[in-house]
Amino acid sequence: MSRLSFALFAVVALGCGGGAASWGGPSAGAGARAGGAQDIALARSKVASGIVPQPVDLPFEGLYAEHDLPVDGSTCTELFCVAAGTARVDAAAWIQLGMSSNIDLTKFHRAPLNAALVIDNSGSMGTEKMEAVKAAAEKLVDQLNEGDLLTVIRFDDTAQVLIGPLAVSDKDAFKTQIRRLKADGSTCIECGLKFGYDAIARNLDATRSARVFLMTDAQPNVGATGSTEFTTLLETNAEKNVGLSLFGVGLDFGQTLVTRVTAARGANYFFLATEAQMRAVFDKDFDMLVTPVAYDLHLVLQPADQVSLSAVYGIPGTQESTKVESTVATVFLSRTRGALVAKLSDVDAGAAIANASLTFKTPSGESKSQQLAVAAPEQAAPSYSGKGAQKAVALTRYLLAAREACVLHAAGEKAKAIAQIDAAVKLLSDEATAMADPALEKEAVFARALAALIAK
Repeated sequence: MSRLSFALFAVVALGCGGGAASWGGPSAGAGARAGGAQDIALARSKVASGIVPQPVDLPFEGLYAEHDLPVDGSTCTELFCVAAGTARVDAAAWIQLGMSSNIDLTKFHRAPLNAALVIDNSGSMGTEKMEAVKAAAEKLVDQLNEGDLLTVIRFDDTAQVLIGPLAVSDKDAFKTQIRRLKADGSTCIECGLKFGYDAIARNLDATRSARVFLMTDAQPNVGATGSTEFTTLLETNAEKNVGLSLFGVGLDFGQTLVTRVTAARGANYFFLATEAQMRAVFDKDFDMLVTPVAYDLHLVLQPADQVSLSAVYGIPGTQESTKVESTVATVFLSRTRGALVAKLSDVDAGAAIANASLTFKTPSGESKSQQLAVAAPEQAAPSYSGKGAQKAVALTRYLLAAREACVLHAAGEKAKAIAQIDAAVKLLSDEATAMADPALEKEAVFARALAALIAK
Protein backbone atom coordinates (compact mmCIF):
# COMPACT_ATOMS: atom_id res chain seq x y z
CA MET A 1 0.00 0.00 0.00
CA SER A 2 1.27 3.51 -0.79
CA ARG A 3 2.45 5.92 1.90
CA LEU A 4 -0.58 8.10 1.17
CA SER A 5 -2.91 5.14 1.65
CA PHE A 6 -1.54 4.64 5.13
CA ALA A 7 -1.27 8.32 5.91
CA LEU A 8 -3.35 10.75 7.82
CA PHE A 9 -5.42 9.16 10.52
CA ALA A 10 -6.58 10.47 13.88
CA VAL A 11 -8.11 8.41 16.66
CA VAL A 12 -10.38 9.71 19.38
CA ALA A 13 -11.37 7.62 22.38
CA LEU A 14 -14.33 8.74 24.44
CA GLY A 15 -16.15 6.96 27.21
CA CYS A 16 -16.32 5.55 30.68
CA GLY A 17 -16.34 2.20 32.43
CA GLY A 18 -17.92 -1.02 31.25
CA GLY A 19 -16.24 -4.35 31.86
CA ALA A 20 -13.30 -4.57 34.24
CA ALA A 21 -9.76 -4.49 32.91
CA SER A 22 -7.03 -6.75 34.30
CA TRP A 23 -4.46 -4.39 35.80
CA GLY A 24 -1.59 -6.59 36.97
CA GLY A 25 0.75 -5.44 39.75
CA PRO A 26 2.89 -2.33 40.36
CA SER A 27 5.47 -1.32 37.78
CA ALA A 28 7.90 1.60 37.82
CA GLY A 29 7.60 2.18 34.08
CA ALA A 30 3.85 2.62 33.47
CA GLY A 31 2.63 6.03 32.36
CA ALA A 32 -0.52 8.12 32.16
CA ARG A 33 -1.34 11.16 30.03
CA ALA A 34 -4.13 13.61 29.40
CA GLY A 35 -6.78 13.03 26.76
CA GLY A 36 -7.09 15.21 23.68
CA ALA A 37 -4.31 15.06 21.08
CA GLN A 38 -1.79 12.28 21.51
CA ASP A 39 0.69 13.59 18.93
CA ILE A 40 1.40 16.44 16.50
CA ALA A 41 1.63 14.08 13.53
CA LEU A 42 -0.84 16.15 11.48
CA ALA A 43 1.58 19.09 11.63
CA ARG A 44 4.50 16.81 10.77
CA SER A 45 2.58 15.43 7.77
CA LYS A 46 1.67 18.90 6.55
CA VAL A 47 5.29 20.04 6.71
CA ALA A 48 6.37 16.90 4.82
CA SER A 49 3.79 17.83 2.17
CA GLY A 50 5.02 21.44 1.92
CA ILE A 51 2.20 22.99 3.98
CA VAL A 52 2.84 25.32 6.92
CA PRO A 53 0.60 24.06 9.76
CA GLN A 54 -1.90 26.13 11.69
CA PRO A 55 -1.51 26.63 15.47
CA VAL A 56 -4.46 24.27 16.07
CA ASP A 57 -2.33 21.54 14.42
CA LEU A 58 0.30 22.01 17.19
CA PRO A 59 -1.46 21.17 20.48
CA PHE A 60 0.68 21.16 23.61
CA GLU A 61 -0.82 17.92 24.96
CA GLY A 62 -0.01 16.26 21.64
CA LEU A 63 3.66 17.20 21.81
CA TYR A 64 3.93 16.17 25.47
CA ALA A 65 2.35 12.80 24.64
CA GLU A 66 5.09 12.04 22.11
CA HIS A 67 7.78 12.34 24.80
CA ASP A 68 8.42 10.61 28.12
CA LEU A 69 8.34 13.28 30.86
CA PRO A 70 8.93 11.59 34.24
CA VAL A 71 9.28 13.60 37.43
CA ASP A 72 12.74 12.73 38.74
CA GLY A 73 12.73 10.86 42.03
CA SER A 74 8.99 10.11 42.09
CA THR A 75 7.48 6.62 42.33
CA CYS A 76 3.81 5.91 41.67
CA THR A 77 2.17 3.36 43.99
CA GLU A 78 -1.45 3.81 42.88
CA LEU A 79 -3.52 3.50 39.72
CA PHE A 80 -2.95 7.21 38.98
CA CYS A 81 -0.41 9.62 40.47
CA VAL A 82 0.67 13.23 39.98
CA ALA A 83 4.08 14.58 41.04
CA ALA A 84 5.70 17.99 40.60
CA GLY A 85 8.96 19.06 38.98
CA THR A 86 10.18 22.67 38.84
CA ALA A 87 12.46 25.00 36.90
CA ARG A 88 13.70 28.58 36.76
CA VAL A 89 14.52 29.69 33.22
CA ASP A 90 13.54 32.24 30.60
CA ALA A 91 12.80 34.85 33.33
CA ALA A 92 10.06 32.63 34.72
CA ALA A 93 9.30 29.88 37.21
CA TRP A 94 7.92 26.67 35.72
CA ILE A 95 5.99 23.72 37.16
CA GLN A 96 5.88 20.28 35.56
CA LEU A 97 2.94 18.21 36.83
CA GLY A 98 3.91 14.69 35.77
CA MET A 99 1.37 11.87 35.47
CA SER A 100 2.01 8.17 35.90
CA SER A 101 0.48 4.85 36.99
CA ASN A 102 1.55 1.77 38.94
CA ILE A 103 0.07 -0.63 36.36
CA ASP A 104 2.34 -3.43 35.17
CA LEU A 105 1.93 -3.23 31.39
CA THR A 106 3.37 -6.71 30.92
CA LYS A 107 0.35 -8.14 32.78
CA PHE A 108 -2.34 -5.64 31.78
CA HIS A 109 -5.35 -6.75 29.70
CA ARG A 110 -8.23 -4.56 28.59
CA ALA A 111 -11.84 -5.41 29.32
CA PRO A 112 -13.80 -7.35 26.65
CA LEU A 113 -15.69 -5.08 24.27
CA ASN A 114 -19.24 -4.64 23.05
CA ALA A 115 -18.23 -2.64 19.98
CA ALA A 116 -19.69 -1.02 16.87
CA LEU A 117 -17.35 -0.16 13.98
CA VAL A 118 -18.92 2.76 12.08
CA ILE A 119 -17.27 3.57 8.72
CA ASP A 120 -17.76 6.67 6.57
CA ASN A 121 -18.09 5.71 2.89
CA SER A 122 -19.37 9.09 1.69
CA GLY A 123 -18.10 10.75 -1.49
CA SER A 124 -15.65 13.02 0.34
CA MET A 125 -13.63 9.95 1.34
CA GLY A 126 -12.49 9.41 -2.25
CA THR A 127 -10.37 6.44 -3.33
CA GLU A 128 -7.17 7.04 -1.34
CA LYS A 129 -8.86 7.92 1.96
CA MET A 130 -11.38 5.09 1.56
CA GLU A 131 -8.64 2.51 1.03
CA ALA A 132 -6.69 3.84 4.00
CA VAL A 133 -9.77 3.66 6.25
CA LYS A 134 -10.47 0.09 5.14
CA ALA A 135 -6.88 -0.88 6.00
CA ALA A 136 -7.28 0.70 9.45
CA ALA A 137 -10.64 -1.01 9.98
CA GLU A 138 -9.15 -4.42 9.19
CA LYS A 139 -6.28 -3.69 11.56
CA LEU A 140 -8.80 -2.88 14.29
CA VAL A 141 -10.67 -6.15 13.69
CA ASP A 142 -7.36 -7.97 14.18
CA GLN A 143 -7.18 -6.61 17.76
CA LEU A 144 -10.53 -8.16 18.73
CA ASN A 145 -11.21 -11.72 19.83
CA GLU A 146 -13.98 -14.19 20.63
CA GLY A 147 -14.69 -12.42 23.91
CA ASP A 148 -15.66 -9.25 22.02
CA LEU A 149 -18.96 -8.47 20.26
CA LEU A 150 -18.81 -6.42 17.04
CA THR A 151 -21.28 -4.76 14.68
CA VAL A 152 -20.03 -3.19 11.43
CA ILE A 153 -22.00 -0.20 10.08
CA ARG A 154 -21.40 2.00 7.03
CA PHE A 155 -22.81 5.46 6.39
CA ASP A 156 -23.02 8.22 3.79
CA ASP A 157 -26.21 10.30 3.92
CA THR A 158 -27.91 7.23 5.44
CA ALA A 159 -26.62 4.33 7.56
CA GLN A 160 -26.75 0.53 7.24
CA VAL A 161 -25.74 -2.43 9.41
CA LEU A 162 -23.45 -4.68 7.36
CA ILE A 163 -22.84 -7.48 9.91
CA GLY A 164 -23.41 -8.18 13.60
CA PRO A 165 -23.63 -8.03 16.44
CA LEU A 166 -21.52 -11.18 16.52
CA ALA A 167 -18.67 -12.58 18.60
CA VAL A 168 -15.40 -11.99 16.76
CA SER A 169 -14.61 -15.62 16.02
CA ASP A 170 -14.58 -15.34 12.20
CA LYS A 171 -12.57 -12.18 11.47
CA ASP A 172 -12.71 -12.74 7.72
CA ALA A 173 -16.51 -12.36 7.78
CA PHE A 174 -16.11 -8.82 9.14
CA LYS A 175 -13.21 -7.98 6.83
CA THR A 176 -15.16 -9.13 3.75
CA GLN A 177 -17.85 -6.54 4.46
CA ILE A 178 -15.23 -3.84 5.02
CA ARG A 179 -13.40 -4.60 1.74
CA ARG A 180 -16.60 -4.10 -0.32
CA LEU A 181 -17.03 -0.45 0.70
CA LYS A 182 -16.82 2.31 -1.92
CA ALA A 183 -17.05 6.10 -1.48
CA ASP A 184 -20.26 7.84 -2.56
CA GLY A 185 -22.92 10.27 -1.29
CA SER A 186 -23.12 12.94 1.42
CA THR A 187 -21.71 12.71 4.97
CA CYS A 188 -24.10 12.19 7.90
CA ILE A 189 -21.83 11.30 10.80
CA GLU A 190 -24.80 11.63 13.16
CA CYS A 191 -26.63 8.88 11.21
CA GLY A 192 -23.75 6.45 11.59
CA LEU A 193 -23.22 7.25 15.27
CA LYS A 194 -26.87 6.70 16.14
CA PHE A 195 -26.83 3.32 14.41
CA GLY A 196 -23.68 2.44 16.35
CA TYR A 197 -25.12 3.47 19.70
CA ASP A 198 -28.35 1.59 18.96
CA ALA A 199 -26.44 -1.59 18.10
CA ILE A 200 -24.50 -1.44 21.34
CA ALA A 201 -27.60 -0.68 23.43
CA ARG A 202 -29.06 -4.07 22.48
CA ASN A 203 -26.25 -5.89 24.29
CA LEU A 204 -25.31 -3.68 27.22
CA ASP A 205 -24.13 -5.63 30.26
CA ALA A 206 -21.58 -5.24 33.03
CA THR A 207 -19.14 -7.81 31.60
CA ARG A 208 -18.11 -5.80 28.54
CA SER A 209 -16.87 -2.27 27.95
CA ALA A 210 -19.21 -0.64 25.39
CA ARG A 211 -17.55 1.38 22.64
CA VAL A 212 -18.27 2.80 19.18
CA PHE A 213 -15.34 3.03 16.74
CA LEU A 214 -15.96 5.75 14.13
CA MET A 215 -13.83 6.16 10.99
CA THR A 216 -14.37 9.38 9.00
CA ASP A 217 -12.73 12.43 7.44
CA ALA A 218 -14.73 14.57 9.90
CA GLN A 219 -16.44 16.66 7.22
CA PRO A 220 -20.16 16.31 8.04
CA ASN A 221 -22.56 18.10 5.70
CA VAL A 222 -25.82 16.36 6.61
CA GLY A 223 -27.36 16.10 10.09
CA ALA A 224 -25.31 17.38 13.05
CA THR A 225 -22.29 19.41 11.90
CA GLY A 226 -21.19 21.52 14.90
CA SER A 227 -18.86 20.58 17.77
CA THR A 228 -21.53 21.40 20.39
CA GLU A 229 -24.00 18.98 18.79
CA PHE A 230 -21.46 16.17 18.67
CA THR A 231 -20.17 16.82 22.19
CA THR A 232 -23.72 16.61 23.54
CA LEU A 233 -24.31 13.34 21.67
CA LEU A 234 -21.04 11.83 22.89
CA GLU A 235 -21.45 12.93 26.50
CA THR A 236 -25.04 11.67 26.62
CA ASN A 237 -23.85 8.20 25.65
CA ALA A 238 -20.77 8.40 27.87
CA GLU A 239 -23.18 8.78 30.80
CA LYS A 240 -24.52 5.35 29.80
CA ASN A 241 -20.95 3.97 29.87
CA VAL A 242 -20.80 3.81 26.05
CA GLY A 243 -17.49 5.10 24.72
CA LEU A 244 -16.43 6.43 21.33
CA SER A 245 -13.15 6.01 19.45
CA LEU A 246 -12.88 8.16 16.32
CA PHE A 247 -10.41 7.59 13.51
CA GLY A 248 -10.07 10.49 11.08
CA VAL A 249 -8.40 10.54 7.67
CA GLY A 250 -6.84 13.10 5.30
CA LEU A 251 -4.78 16.28 5.39
CA ASP A 252 -8.13 18.06 5.13
CA PHE A 253 -9.27 16.32 8.33
CA GLY A 254 -11.52 18.49 10.52
CA GLN A 255 -8.86 19.26 13.13
CA THR A 256 -10.70 22.20 14.71
CA LEU A 257 -13.86 20.13 15.19
CA VAL A 258 -11.89 17.21 16.66
CA THR A 259 -9.87 19.44 19.01
CA ARG A 260 -13.08 20.77 20.52
CA VAL A 261 -14.80 17.39 20.71
CA THR A 262 -11.80 15.70 22.34
CA ALA A 263 -12.00 18.08 25.28
CA ALA A 264 -15.12 16.12 26.27
CA ARG A 265 -15.05 13.49 28.99
CA GLY A 266 -13.05 10.46 27.94
CA ALA A 267 -11.67 11.78 24.66
CA ASN A 268 -8.30 11.36 22.96
CA TYR A 269 -7.07 10.99 19.40
CA PHE A 270 -4.06 10.04 17.31
CA PHE A 271 -3.05 11.15 13.83
CA LEU A 272 -1.32 8.33 11.96
CA ALA A 273 0.89 9.31 9.04
CA THR A 274 2.70 6.02 8.34
CA GLU A 275 2.21 2.28 8.43
CA ALA A 276 4.63 2.12 11.37
CA GLN A 277 2.45 4.49 13.40
CA MET A 278 -0.61 2.42 12.53
CA ARG A 279 1.11 -0.68 13.85
CA ALA A 280 2.13 1.16 17.03
CA VAL A 281 -1.43 2.27 17.79
CA PHE A 282 -3.27 -0.94 16.87
CA ASP A 283 -0.72 -3.63 17.69
CA LYS A 284 1.07 -2.03 20.64
CA ASP A 285 -1.16 0.59 22.24
CA PHE A 286 -4.75 -0.37 21.38
CA ASP A 287 -5.60 -1.75 24.83
CA MET A 288 -4.34 1.42 26.53
CA LEU A 289 -5.99 3.99 24.28
CA VAL A 290 -9.40 2.63 25.34
CA THR A 291 -8.48 2.45 29.06
CA PRO A 292 -8.95 5.54 31.28
CA VAL A 293 -7.23 5.60 34.68
CA ALA A 294 -8.80 8.85 35.95
CA TYR A 295 -11.73 11.12 35.19
CA ASP A 296 -12.42 14.80 35.90
CA LEU A 297 -8.89 15.74 36.99
CA HIS A 298 -9.51 19.19 38.50
CA LEU A 299 -6.44 21.33 39.13
CA VAL A 300 -6.38 24.42 41.34
CA LEU A 301 -3.00 26.13 41.09
CA GLN A 302 -2.71 28.86 43.71
CA PRO A 303 0.43 30.99 43.19
CA ALA A 304 2.42 32.06 46.24
CA ASP A 305 2.43 35.68 47.38
CA GLN A 306 4.07 38.01 44.85
CA VAL A 307 3.88 35.27 42.16
CA SER A 308 1.52 35.46 39.19
CA LEU A 309 0.33 32.71 36.84
CA SER A 310 1.07 33.24 33.13
CA ALA A 311 -0.45 30.09 31.60
CA VAL A 312 -1.07 26.36 31.95
CA TYR A 313 -0.28 24.19 28.93
CA GLY A 314 -1.56 20.73 28.02
CA ILE A 315 -5.25 21.15 28.90
CA PRO A 316 -7.18 19.47 26.03
CA GLY A 317 -9.37 21.84 24.04
CA THR A 318 -7.40 24.99 24.90
CA GLN A 319 -4.44 26.75 23.31
CA GLU A 320 -3.27 27.66 26.81
CA SER A 321 -5.22 28.22 30.02
CA THR A 322 -4.72 31.41 32.02
CA LYS A 323 -7.08 30.27 34.77
CA VAL A 324 -6.07 29.21 38.26
CA GLU A 325 -8.57 26.32 37.90
CA SER A 326 -8.43 23.86 34.99
CA THR A 327 -9.97 20.45 34.28
CA VAL A 328 -8.70 17.50 32.26
CA ALA A 329 -11.75 15.37 31.50
CA THR A 330 -9.88 12.06 31.23
CA VAL A 331 -6.43 10.61 31.81
CA PHE A 332 -5.52 7.46 29.88
CA LEU A 333 -3.06 4.67 30.52
CA SER A 334 0.06 4.95 28.37
CA ARG A 335 3.64 3.80 27.94
CA THR A 336 5.01 7.32 28.42
CA ARG A 337 4.62 9.68 31.38
CA GLY A 338 2.56 12.74 30.43
CA ALA A 339 2.50 16.22 31.93
CA LEU A 340 0.77 19.54 32.39
CA VAL A 341 3.11 22.54 32.42
CA ALA A 342 2.56 25.91 34.14
CA LYS A 343 4.52 29.12 33.63
CA LEU A 344 4.65 31.72 36.42
CA SER A 345 6.53 34.93 37.16
CA ASP A 346 10.13 34.54 38.29
CA VAL A 347 10.96 33.74 41.92
CA ASP A 348 14.12 33.51 44.01
CA ALA A 349 16.04 30.25 44.31
CA GLY A 350 14.32 27.94 46.78
CA ALA A 351 11.29 30.23 47.18
CA ALA A 352 7.71 28.94 47.20
CA ILE A 353 6.05 29.00 43.78
CA ALA A 354 2.52 27.67 44.32
CA ASN A 355 0.25 25.17 46.02
CA ALA A 356 -1.42 22.67 43.71
CA SER A 357 -4.68 21.03 44.71
CA LEU A 358 -5.91 18.11 42.61
CA THR A 359 -9.11 16.08 42.72
CA PHE A 360 -10.17 13.26 40.39
CA LYS A 361 -12.31 10.14 40.14
CA THR A 362 -11.06 6.62 39.57
CA PRO A 363 -12.71 4.44 36.88
CA SER A 364 -14.75 2.81 39.66
CA GLY A 365 -16.12 6.23 40.71
CA GLU A 366 -14.05 6.73 43.88
CA SER A 367 -13.10 10.36 44.59
CA LYS A 368 -9.41 11.10 45.27
CA SER A 369 -7.52 14.26 46.19
CA GLN A 370 -3.89 15.35 46.39
CA GLN A 371 -2.03 18.44 47.64
CA LEU A 372 1.38 19.56 46.36
CA ALA A 373 3.49 22.41 47.78
CA VAL A 374 5.85 23.56 45.04
CA ALA A 375 9.13 25.46 45.54
CA ALA A 376 11.75 26.65 43.06
CA PRO A 377 15.06 24.78 42.67
CA GLU A 378 17.80 25.89 45.07
CA GLN A 379 20.25 26.84 42.32
CA ALA A 380 20.39 30.11 40.41
CA ALA A 381 18.58 30.27 37.07
CA PRO A 382 18.64 28.45 34.76
CA SER A 383 18.02 25.46 37.02
CA TYR A 384 15.83 22.37 37.04
CA SER A 385 14.64 19.85 39.62
CA GLY A 386 15.44 17.09 37.12
CA LYS A 387 15.74 16.16 33.45
CA GLY A 388 11.98 15.60 33.13
CA ALA A 389 11.32 19.22 34.11
CA GLN A 390 14.10 20.47 31.83
CA LYS A 391 12.64 18.58 28.87
CA ALA A 392 9.05 19.64 29.59
CA VAL A 393 10.05 23.32 29.73
CA ALA A 394 12.17 23.02 26.58
CA LEU A 395 9.27 21.45 24.65
CA THR A 396 6.88 24.15 25.85
CA ARG A 397 9.17 27.04 24.93
CA TYR A 398 9.85 25.44 21.54
CA LEU A 399 6.18 24.97 20.70
CA LEU A 400 5.32 28.52 21.75
CA ALA A 401 7.92 29.81 19.27
CA ALA A 402 6.82 27.40 16.51
CA ARG A 403 3.15 28.31 16.88
CA GLU A 404 3.96 32.02 16.79
CA ALA A 405 6.05 31.48 13.68
CA CYS A 406 3.10 29.82 11.96
CA VAL A 407 0.82 32.73 12.93
CA LEU A 408 3.31 35.28 11.59
CA HIS A 409 3.75 33.32 8.37
CA ALA A 410 -0.02 33.26 7.80
CA ALA A 411 -0.10 37.03 8.38
CA GLY A 412 2.59 37.59 5.73
CA GLU A 413 5.26 38.69 8.23
CA LYS A 414 7.99 36.46 6.83
CA ALA A 415 11.01 38.03 8.55
CA LYS A 416 9.43 37.81 11.99
CA ALA A 417 8.26 34.26 11.30
CA ILE A 418 11.79 33.21 10.34
CA ALA A 419 13.22 34.79 13.49
CA GLN A 420 10.71 32.89 15.65
CA ILE A 421 11.29 29.49 14.09
CA ASP A 422 15.07 30.00 14.08
CA ALA A 423 14.82 30.62 17.83
CA ALA A 424 12.90 27.35 18.21
CA VAL A 425 15.55 25.45 16.25
CA LYS A 426 18.39 26.88 18.35
CA LEU A 427 16.53 26.14 21.59
CA LEU A 428 15.95 22.49 20.71
CA SER A 429 19.46 21.98 19.35
CA ASP A 430 21.04 23.47 22.48
CA GLU A 431 18.85 21.44 24.85
CA ALA A 432 19.34 18.21 22.89
CA THR A 433 23.10 18.66 23.18
CA ALA A 434 22.99 19.63 26.87
CA MET A 435 20.76 16.69 27.79
CA ALA A 436 22.16 14.20 25.23
CA ASP A 437 18.53 13.49 24.35
CA PRO A 438 17.88 11.82 20.94
CA ALA A 439 14.15 12.60 21.11
CA LEU A 440 14.86 16.33 21.37
CA GLU A 441 17.30 16.07 18.46
CA LYS A 442 14.55 14.47 16.35
CA GLU A 443 12.30 17.36 17.34
CA ALA A 444 15.01 19.77 16.20
CA VAL A 445 15.10 18.02 12.80
CA PHE A 446 11.36 18.71 12.40
CA ALA A 447 11.85 22.31 13.54
CA ARG A 448 14.54 22.77 10.90
CA ALA A 449 12.20 21.37 8.22
CA LEU A 450 9.50 23.83 9.32
CA ALA A 451 12.05 26.66 9.28
CA ALA A 452 13.08 25.79 5.73
CA LEU A 453 9.44 25.78 4.63
CA ILE A 454 8.71 29.16 6.25
CA ALA A 455 11.84 30.65 4.67
CA LYS A 456 10.83 29.70 1.10
